[in-house]
Amino acid sequence: MSILDAMRAASAQLEQDALNERYKTDIALWAKDKLGYTLWSKQVEIANALLKYRRVAVKSGHGVGKSFVASIIIAWWVDTRKNVDALAVSTAPVQDQLSIIWGYLRDHHNKGNLTGRITLENDWRGDDESSRAEGRKPSNTNQHAFQGRHRRQGVLAVMDESCGIPQTIFTGVNAITTGRFDMALAIGNPDDINTPFGDIWKNDSQTWHKMTLNSYDSPNITGEPFPEEDSGGLVTQKWIDDMKLEWGEDSPMFKSKVLGEFSESSTSTLFTVGTLAIGRYTELAIQQDSRPVIGADIARMGEDYTVLYTFQDGVLRFLDKWSKTDTVETAARIIKHAHDLHAKEVRIDGVGLGAGVYDQVARGSEGRFETIGIIGNAASSDIDKWINARAEMYDEVRRRMFQGQIDIDGDDTQLGKELGSLEYHFKNQRSSLQIASKEEIRLKTGKSPDYADAAMYAAMELSIDPTDPVAKLKPGESFETSPEDFLFAYESVISPF
Repeated sequence: MSILDAMRAASAQLEQDALNERYKTDIALWAKDKLGYTLWSKQVEIANALLKYRRVAVKSGHGVGKSFVASIIIAWWVDTRKNVDALAVSTAPVQDQLSIIWGYLRDHHNKGNLTGRITLENDWRGDDESSRAEGRKPSNTNQHAFQGRHRRQGVLAVMDESCGIPQTIFTGVNAITTGRFDMALAIGNPDDINTPFGDIWKNDSQTWHKMTLNSYDSPNITGEPFPEEDSGGLVTQKWIDDMKLEWGEDSPMFKSKVLGEFSESSTSTLFTVGTLAIGRYTELAIQQDSRPVIGADIARMGEDYTVLYTFQDGVLRFLDKWSKTDTVETAARIIKHAHDLHAKEVRIDGVGLGAGVYDQVARGSEGRFETIGIIGNAASSDIDKWINARAEMYDEVRRRMFQGQIDIDGDDTQLGKELGSLEYHFKNQRSSLQIASKEEIRLKTGKSPDYADAAMYAAMELSIDPTDPVAKLKPGESFETSPEDFLFAYESVISPF
């Protein structure tokens, strides 16, 4: 090599060394140069805040790239510290969410030809096989799982969907990010203020720098210059407008998933005063040839009532109530109402005492109406949105009421009282909408929500054909058919939702 070539090589190395030093304090530049990604302004703001404050908490709306920017920060950390004693640790409440970040990390690793390899167990190993980043599985996310993770040149701890992260993990993260090079990022939808993540805002914590990432901040909405090829995964105005119609602007889902805000109170009701007012002032006409659906909640205790509601062309009305009767008399009264009204369907709580009534009503239908058993603790159609079928049933009726599709009686004070006091939360591993169970409501109020449940059974929308033999099955029952008959004759979902 000539002296000139040696000087050029040395100059190029000096330039690269200077650039590498700059990368340590410019995450956006690193992402652009190493991976070809452009971070938009709020993502850059998060990255810069982490460099400045070291401990950053971000409550975020939907579709703004929060998991993506978290993965960029982890990859940046590993690449800019590949030759020193440093480690990144990431966690999330459920395996699916952890897999999202580590799916991004595998893409970054391949695209940027970054150091080492990433194992199937979400362990990023450097060229020397030392651990450079770890993804902690939900079953391992306890305080002890983070012990011993100190590194001389720093630990980066990333908690995604932080509303589902328990106090033990926050304690563990605090324990491993005590050094002057350490950093911690907590990011997620603000689903529940009564969580360790929510405490950061509720108690105005001074140990975390707090930020809010609103779905309205998306470049697709603000018009911020942004590469078109990178904007496809970001939220759009159309999605927000659709969610306004589907959830309602005053709903917990809209506040959390769009506005990036916690609900104002520690306990929130699913049916707000505004939604119930819309239901009371909505006036719908019953068509001449239509037939009603009857919803029946069966009494389980001496002070509870068996309650019936009808739903016809959007009109939801109280029908009847009684108490202290056996299943035979209860079934007979339901059958008489169904025959008198020429009902299309009778929907009955299919668990516990209701199962026995279901059998008798089905036998007494004489083929004049369909009998459907409702299983509230069955799976919902989207477990990431609703924790179970009961939550989906109530939330979908709420949505339709908010949109003016359900007409409730303004004088039905008991229904308004029960719906208006129904509380929701997101305190589960998937941060899905969950409402108080009948047992929880009874313990708190001393009474089962008989009116509300009967009304929901009547008004809920079924996504199956009730005449399908599969739809008539109850838990534990089965029927025989050939594979060909099943595939071509029965295409409905085995669920009332």
